[in-house]
Amino acid sequence: MTLFVLLFVVEGLVAGQLTNRQTTLAAGLLAAIALMFGVAMILPVCFELAFANRRREWAAFGAARARRWISGIAIFIPAAIGIGAVAIVITSALHLTGTNDLSPDHSGLGYKIALSALAVMVAPWTEEVAMRGFLFSALARRFGFWPGALVSGVVWAGLHVEPGVLILFSAEGMLLAWLRRRTGSLLPGIGLHGSWNTLVMGTTGGGWVPVPFLGLLLATIYSAVRWMPDTPVFVPRPAATAATAAAPLVPDTALTRRYPAPALMGVINATPDSFSDGGDFLDPEAAIAHGLALAEAGADLIDIGGESTRPGAEPVSEERELARVIPVVEGLAARTAVPISIDTMKAEVARRAIAAGAVFVNDVSALRHDPAMAEVVRAAGVPVCLMHMQGTPGTMQDDPRYVDVVAEVGEFLAERARFAESQGIARELICIDPGIGFGKTIEHNLTLLRELDRIAALGYPVLVALSRKRFLGQITGRAEKERVAGTVAANLEAYRRGGWMFRVHDVAPNREALDVAAAVERGRP
Repeated sequence: MTLFVLLFVVEGLVAGQLTNRQTTLAAGLLAAIALMFGVAMILPVCFELAFANRRREWAAFGAARARRWISGIAIFIPAAIGIGAVAIVITSALHLTGTNDLSPDHSGLGYKIALSALAVMVAPWTEEVAMRGFLFSALARRFGFWPGALVSGVVWAGLHVEPGVLILFSAEGMLLAWLRRRTGSLLPGIGLHGSWNTLVMGTTGGGWVPVPFLGLLLATIYSAVRWMPDTPVFVPRPAATAATAAAPLVPDTALTRRYPAPALMGVINATPDSFSDGGDFLDPEAAIAHGLALAEAGADLIDIGGESTRPGAEPVSEERELARVIPVVEGLAARTAVPISIDTMKAEVARRAIAAGAVFVNDVSALRHDPAMAEVVRAAGVPVCLMHMQGTPGTMQDDPRYVDVVAEVGEFLAERARFAESQGIARELICIDPGIGFGKTIEHNLTLLRELDRIAALGYPVLVALSRKRFLGQITGRAEKERVAGTVAANLEAYRRGGWMFRVHDVAPNREALDVAAAVERGRP
């Protein structure tokens, strides 16, 4: 920040001397050199901080697939022209006028050089990193893409202090946010930003002066694509040793001692629209009978949910969810000693279910949906499972994208676990779920399974919920209720990589397979 202030002071002093049109080339070159050195100093510092802190946003500097860049830019350019035309019409209708005085027209060569260096080399990097890197990424992760794009676009436009371009830059800022999400990288936006500034500078009196700086900017971007080190990874890969290779990465906590690995969580969906068994157990007596069968088959925990979280599912009111789950919780608590979990995002549903006999909260929103949920869990002293989900059930499968899915899921889960602890929930009562199938493609799901040890390395017990999921059907071609073998195979792979508890519809076959795997691991029954 201090360096930026100094650079702007230098530019201001030089610009003040240049307005009389008697400036010398030496003065302009001095400002340009100062700006160039500023860029050279700022970027290494930024990257050092980024890689040292392993921030997810900075992974966006990585090189996306070429086809993503080409198609993204091909869509961006005509869209930007169309949006620009609409914005100009709206701006004219609203009589928004006013520009700053940083035009190179009728200025000396030195001023043009200094301003070109600032506009073409410094501004694209700093603005894209700040707006589409930090601000947009943080907002989008918490509130979703459109709120993040809108707020970051408006803030970016406002920083220009030009009423005449407020609407144009707000709209173009949102389009740049879209490009950043589509390509998984900030670099295309930086290149387009610099190209636009070059065009503006050249047509407003700068002539050929901005062109060499655009060449330097594009060379910098090419260098980043060609020679940048691997994307920084937030969740480190555990060192491969004989000990870690031979044993699952399940931590020793009160939760894992209460439910030793491999533990099984049987599923009861008291809903009409769950993806594989919707409507089967909507009647409380049918749900209770099924819960008793799950307990008999070897479930360590029975998870009861009254709101479907399948892709595209609509929210359910608190009253309806309570009517679905409370009779089932009460009925099972009275008829079996197997502990009961409540699968809900709503604090009041969790509170009522705990009062009815539930001893575990499974929150697919990771305490984000209902601000009161953390206090309910803390006050009851029950374990909680925090799951990763990109977006909401209604939107999560709308083109999910990640730069490094394992790193991003791991960072999210670590942050939510820290939040839970900050709210007074004991670390020993927290487990995490990577959210297989929740805002992820088949490639994302398989990568998470293959590298589950990186999630386990966070130090929290890992719950794996992949039973009958769509990606298994994509691999095997089987319908939902025919994916038992695929579920068992995937759970065995997850157990080998540190999975602790497995949420399943079909308890018996998973119980047998995991018990055999555990016996092989221990070398005894």
